[in-house]
Amino acid sequence: MIVEERTEYRYPRFKSKYLVRDLSFQRGPAPGQPFPNFDLELVDGGRIRKEDLLGRKPFLITLGSATCPMTAAADLSLKPLYEEFGGRVEFLTLYVREAHPGDRIPQPETFEEKLRHARAFKRRDRLPWAVAIDDIDGTLHQRLGSHPNAAYMVDIEGNVAYRVLWSNDPKAIRRGLEAIVAGQLAPIGEESLPFRALALRGRHDGPDPRASRPIGQARRDDAAAAHVRSGQAGRDIQALASGGPLLGRLGRGRGRVGGRLRLKPASSPLAALGNSPAGASTPAGPRPCRRPRASNR
Repeated sequence: MIVEERTEYRYPRFKSKYLVRDLSFQRGPAPGQPFPNFDLELVDGGRIRKEDLLGRKPFLITLGSATCPMTAAADLSLKPLYEEFGGRVEFLTLYVREAHPGDRIPQPETFEEKLRHARAFKRRDRLPWAVAIDDIDGTLHQRLGSHPNAAYMVDIEGNVAYRVLWSNDPKAIRRGLEAIVAGQLAPIGEESLPFRALALRGRHDGPDPRASRPIGQARRDDAAAAHVRSGQAGRDIQALASGGPLLGRLGRGRGRVGGRLRLKPASSPLAALGNSPAGASTPAGPRPCRRPRASNR
């Protein structure tokens, strides 16, 4: 296992080299290898241990954080799968380091701060399954390869049966779930599609989750999806997280000036996080504002 230095693992700002590193499975347990032991605190209280799941049911563990746009997309696509397979497979999200920390949602410096982020994240995305928190130095996350949004399926014997580089690949997740509930043991295989190919995929399978949402929220969802598909997410998410202008176009209409969108800073980082179910890239706190027109005088 390669362990990153503390300052490197808990980086204060995202760098392009991190994205390049996350485009393939270079580290972490491969299919057929034992999944690392864990004893984690849950955001709703209590703890969850690997040994408690062995011999009882397989489990799917996804990695994520509030500032990861891929996590926001994944949460939408995972919910229909949870409704179908949740009775036979334990679903669990491991809250890891912030993928794109900024001024409004910084990289946590303490476990208590990380716990607050995880609780707000679970409320924001309305997750029906458990969310556990890794320790502040990401011990389990690093043992899994430090990817921002990977998914691991573990069989009842505690071995990695299947792994997916990005959790917002519902077809790949479904293949693994169908195999593991059929009783297939490790190894099953892995999926490691590149970031851009995955970003261009549909956001979910099944009914449109926006159908029961207010029109304004649906528009924010569309803007978030378009932002991820545009290929600008890796460059723009940091600007958005720090309250600065976006470099790419995030939808049309008010607030767009020459392809740039200026956002007013939110009054509270966690308030913005808690009120934005669409994803980290579209916090509810900021509102677009027009740039004053230049005078002809």
